[in-house]
Amino acid sequence: MVLSIESDIRCWGDADGRAKSRAEVRAEGFAVGQPLNRLLHLAVAAELAAASEIDYVPRSFATEGFIHCCWPIQLAGVVERYYQGRDDLVLLTLDLGAFIKTLVEEDSGNGELFPHVYGHIPLSAVNKRSALLLDSAGKVDLSRV
Repeated sequence: MVLSIESDIRCWGDADGRAKSRAEVRAEGFAVGQPLNRLLHLAVAAELAAASEIDYVPRSFATEGFIHCCWPIQLAGVVERYYQGRDDLVLLTLDLGAFIKTLVEEDSGNGELFPHVYGHIPLSAVNKRSALLLDSAGKVDLSRV
């Protein structure tokens, strides 16, 4: 499944670019109206600080060929699985429109689809940078995402 954008209307599409109906979207477990324009990436602060004036490329891009991203609903799980105990992360909220040609949702191996960017992140596409905030239990504070 690929994400497609037509004008300002965000919708899911199939691999052939055919827009899916609301019923098809719901059947696949997504809420119609889900904020698809809130693409997130967790950046290591030192890597982000070393970015050029034009774009950001995490170290993992050289070996993986894409940049890991997630939707807001996936953020807590990503932090719990891969970044537990880290305090050097910056949460980037990205402009989805900047990645239409390079964004692909792919199965993570357990059936969950994650957005991957096959290219660099232009700094002009970063809408917001914020420290990753944890609550008193060490969980991601989703109220600030």
